Amino acid sequence: MQIGDYIKMHDNDGYYLGDGGKPELPTTGLAFDNRNWSHRNGFWYMVKVAKGLLISDRVWIHTVTWEYLNSNKAIQGESTILDNVSGVIRSLTGGVAYADENGSGSDTTQDLGGWPLNNEWDKYIVNFPEDLILSGKISADVFNVIGVTFCQETPKINLSHPNVNLKASNLHRTWRGIQENSNDLKTLGFIIVSSSYANTGFRPVFEYSEV
Repeated sequence: MQIGDYIKMHDNDGYYLGDGGKPELPTTGLAFDNRNWSHRNGFWYMVKVAKGLLISDRVWIHTVTWEYLNSNKAIQGESTILDNVSGVIRSLTGGVAYADENGSGSDTTQDLGGWPLNNEWDKYIVNFPEDLILSGKISADVFNVIGVTFCQETPKINLSHPNVNLKASNLHRTWRGIQENSNDLKTLGFIIVSSSYANTGFRPVFEYSEV
């Protein structure tokens, strides 16, 4: 695979390449269902963004807590084998604070993305190569970012939320994407680990060793 290529993936009590005979998921994903597991009834695409790194083109499951995902190793990573390739399925990194115009961290949003600057959301999604995107489309179309993606990090304590009067604590985790009053792909916010919303969810990443 080359950067910009994509491949189908689905879940059936484990991750598999291909569609598994299932329809494509809505671009907003499916609600987590721990009774009938109906969130497994579809496939999505994994986009190659770098050597040894594929990122889902959408949130797969929403209405699930960061806490639950973490308890099931979906945040820091779960070992898996896809088509005889060993790797880890995990969540993206998204930063712990806001970037300022000097590339340093800020406690208030500057509309310049997350900090540290090498977080995966900004590096691979915000800055996805324009020459690999269809004419008339943008990165937000490739990665279907309406709604937001859980990230790995705990935000800096007392970081200001971009949309509401709220300060971050150690009970929060960062998210990235488009939510509430923002239409900016670079938006960073945070959420309580035990909260779940229909517009917030898990976007799988597959990290593997590529020779």
